Amino acid sequence: MVDDKSSRIVGDSTTSSVPIVPNISSNRLHVIIAGLWLCLFLSALDTTIVTTALIKISSDFDALEQATWLITAYLLTYNSFLMITAKLSDVWGLKSLLLLCASVFLIFSMACGGAQTMTQLIVFRAFQGIGGSGLYSLTFVCIMKMIVPEKIGFYSGVISSVFALANLLGPLLGGIIADRASWRWIFFMNGPIIGIAMAMLFFSMPAFDDGRTNLQRIQQLDIYGGILSVCWHIPLIFAFQEVGVSHSWGSGIVIGPLVAGIALMVLFGLYEFWITSREQRAAIFPIHFLRNTPMALTLLSQFLLGSAFYVVFVQLPQRFQGVNFTSAERAGILLLPATVVTPIGAMASGLAVKKAPVEIILVCSTAIVCVGTGLLGSLPTYSRLWPGLYGYEIIAGIALGLASPPYFVLVATSIQEKDIAVGTGALNMVRTLGGCVAVAICSAIHREHLDKKLSDFLSPEEIRGMQSSTSTIARLPADVRDRVGIVFGGSYNRQFQVTLAFTGLNVVVAVILAMVRKRSGLFGLTPKRKEGNEFMEAKDGHGEAAAPNQETSGKQLPKDKALLRKLDLRLIPWLSFLYLISFLDRTNIGNAKVDGLQEDLNMTNSQYNSSLTIFFVSYSVFEPLTNVLLKKLRPSIFLPLIMIWWGICMTCMGLVHNYAGLMTARWWLGCAEAGLFPGVNYYLSCWYKRSEFGIRAAIFFSAAALAGSFGGLLAAGIAQMGGVGGKPGWAWIFILEGLATIFVGIASYWMVHDFPAEATFLSPDDRARVLRRLRADKQASAAHEDFQIKYFWQSLKDWKTLMFSIIYMGADGSLYAFSLFLPSILAGMGYTSTTANLLSVPPYAVAAVVTVLVGYIADRTQQRGYCNMGVSLFGIVGFAMLLGSGNPNVQYAGTFLGAIGIYPTIANTISWAANNVEGVYKRGVTLGCVIGWGNINGVVSSNIYRSRDKPRYFLGHGVVLAYLTLWLLGGSIVTRFLLAWENKKRRQGARDVWIEGKSEKEIEEMGDQRPDFLYTL
Repeated sequence: MVDDKSSRIVGDSTTSSVPIVPNISSNRLHVIIAGLWLCLFLSALDTTIVTTALIKISSDFDALEQATWLITAYLLTYNSFLMITAKLSDVWGLKSLLLLCASVFLIFSMACGGAQTMTQLIVFRAFQGIGGSGLYSLTFVCIMKMIVPEKIGFYSGVISSVFALANLLGPLLGGIIADRASWRWIFFMNGPIIGIAMAMLFFSMPAFDDGRTNLQRIQQLDIYGGILSVCWHIPLIFAFQEVGVSHSWGSGIVIGPLVAGIALMVLFGLYEFWITSREQRAAIFPIHFLRNTPMALTLLSQFLLGSAFYVVFVQLPQRFQGVNFTSAERAGILLLPATVVTPIGAMASGLAVKKAPVEIILVCSTAIVCVGTGLLGSLPTYSRLWPGLYGYEIIAGIALGLASPPYFVLVATSIQEKDIAVGTGALNMVRTLGGCVAVAICSAIHREHLDKKLSDFLSPEEIRGMQSSTSTIARLPADVRDRVGIVFGGSYNRQFQVTLAFTGLNVVVAVILAMVRKRSGLFGLTPKRKEGNEFMEAKDGHGEAAAPNQETSGKQLPKDKALLRKLDLRLIPWLSFLYLISFLDRTNIGNAKVDGLQEDLNMTNSQYNSSLTIFFVSYSVFEPLTNVLLKKLRPSIFLPLIMIWWGICMTCMGLVHNYAGLMTARWWLGCAEAGLFPGVNYYLSCWYKRSEFGIRAAIFFSAAALAGSFGGLLAAGIAQMGGVGGKPGWAWIFILEGLATIFVGIASYWMVHDFPAEATFLSPDDRARVLRRLRADKQASAAHEDFQIKYFWQSLKDWKTLMFSIIYMGADGSLYAFSLFLPSILAGMGYTSTTANLLSVPPYAVAAVVTVLVGYIADRTQQRGYCNMGVSLFGIVGFAMLLGSGNPNVQYAGTFLGAIGIYPTIANTISWAANNVEGVYKRGVTLGCVIGWGNINGVVSSNIYRSRDKPRYFLGHGVVLAYLTLWLLGGSIVTRFLLAWENKKRRQGARDVWIEGKSEKEIEEMGDQRPDFLYTL
């Protein structure tokens, strides 16, 4: 029924496609809208408010070269988490998640205001962006879920008004606060405002509860989709931001992340397609959005509108400063005509939605946007302000306001009610992505135009100064300044003319969208009048009829699938976290070196390399038999013990005063860490079938790449503690990470589980099912075995142990060279130590995602050899780029390919070896030997990047290239050929003689030597 007094729809949504809207009084609703408006305003304001304060902030920290990272860090996380936070609202509740995001935004706003170093401020801005992303995305989800359908257009228009206001006030407030108070108040002022908004929402906003338990919600999470969503956003936004700041499209620092981002976006799409069609988990981005033509066209149109919106409100103020020579404050005032009419247009459009078809409103408004951008592209280029400018602003501003609300109505009538949250998140994501793309293109046009036109009468240094700040124009002679203004005017006109192409295309898309919706019976529908989801064919990803407000339907998960999910949730996350800690502790010495370790301990280059080498000696010596100890002591005892041990060693590294102390600590660190990597891989192989092990091993090892990514940021932050307690920054890196390791080791006693037969988190039926699955996979892992020395000799005499050791040598030797010296390689390109640590993050992040992708592909295809061969080619090309070019941009792009070519092969090789060796102890010894031999090559890796070879490091790059080509690629080719040849013999019956005269038990004990055991290729 409908409650006329409050205009709220109440009732049972299971019999109608109209969503249930909570019964809220008008006064209470107004309080909620005000709270949401404040949240969204602060979220949008913080994207631009620091732009005019960058010089003040960077001057305080003496870090001008890092200034743009204050904008980049916020935008990276702000754009990356839009879809994720929208989807999580379906899992943890809209109100709870909104307040959590507001809390994150509040905490890190205060942290930004109190930051003591530029690095701290950059890191805090990134976390602030996560909170801001949630505020942005969830505000519109609230509108879609709490407002009666016929008023969605109006209230979305009211809320959308914040964007124009934030773009106006951001630079204006930033400049005023930085000039007349302290820049720290830019962040501190968020505190009371967001606090008021949180109080308003806490007391007035209803909670949404769908009756599901927390476990049911967690099981619906698309965790990997969320990770992929962030991972494709970050390099893509980073590339666009770099184009917008200082690099060209042909720059390696742009091409590398851009290619990686596009590749990861394609991977994200493929993964979401797979999970939508095969799983019951709710996808971060339901792929049926793209199969749903009205929804796909709506997203495309919003992308194109976002490009126009951001160009108008970002580039116009810059035009006033560069062409008309105004101050930042006056530029904001001159933008007022567009800013004032935009919310008026949005509210008018929201009201018109109830009277006219939304498609007609969209077509008309996009056409007016096209006219407005065309007019702005025809402005005179002389310095005097032309009065007609204000009329052009009003046309563009009111058109952008008119065009915003229809999209939310279009989304609500194009998809099922259960997809509203993620659909709204996708809408916001494409809007900001369109803006990033358009601003990047315009910035590139601007830079190219200035370089070409100004070079006739200005020096390159003067041109670069103007590209960084238009304030330098005021210091030029009057005649030169006028010529510069004309050039700037021509540049901005070109930018708006390019934007005209986006807006013209949007008119075409809007017309096509109207035609498609008319053909499908959706034309003119509002959410209230809609009778179902006919265009969606009322089906979910499984092809079953989907009732509104119900979970994705489909067949019940098989027991094995439910068991795998339980195992994954209990085993993989914590073990991956342990390896992240391990690899962080193992390689942070590279970050410490950049921060002055070698100089403070008065070490020569050879002594520093020796301190790297000694770790790998002890690590490799103790590694082969650690799996025997793990089996004897139980994982829940063995793993916590070695973690506490190496945590103590790591802490001691921060307390040493000379070379001898560092060598001693590094030796014992190698002994302690030796058991983790082979132990966990062996441990996982005792839980999963061969076709399931690879992806789990890949996820586990991807923590190494994440450690490299996270380690660079962490080290950059901790190093700023230099001087605290009289210790240098590098010492605090070791001390704090060591203490954290000890704490994690203690917690591992409760978090690490034993083998399947003793696992307490499984029911007796589940334990039996694990063992039955392993037996069906022809694994002897399910049987209880006592250690005998014969298993050790069987492993050593097996030709596969030798071949996999060779392959792993090529992968691991390259891995340690890359992870230990990447900060040094980047520093050799001319970057500061902090920038080098920050630039090491993107290659590691991309490598982590590709590692998981390769693991998945290898599991599905069971072609691990081909995966090794294909991936290694990326590494070969990457190190060839490092060897062959002295251009820092090309070299940086090479580090991306190098990381992609190394990290996935580690997990894939271990999985390949584990798949082809049977018997509990034999597999354990084999993995220990393979990993131990691979790690001994760290002795080589730690000595090939010599200080005297910088910045090109020909010896180091050449050795790694040889490792990748000869051992990794060559070894994989030979091993796959031999395994295929042996499988052929076994299929032909040539090995049947091996079992003649043997009992069934003796045949079972033969493990991978049984004639019916076929090798994984």
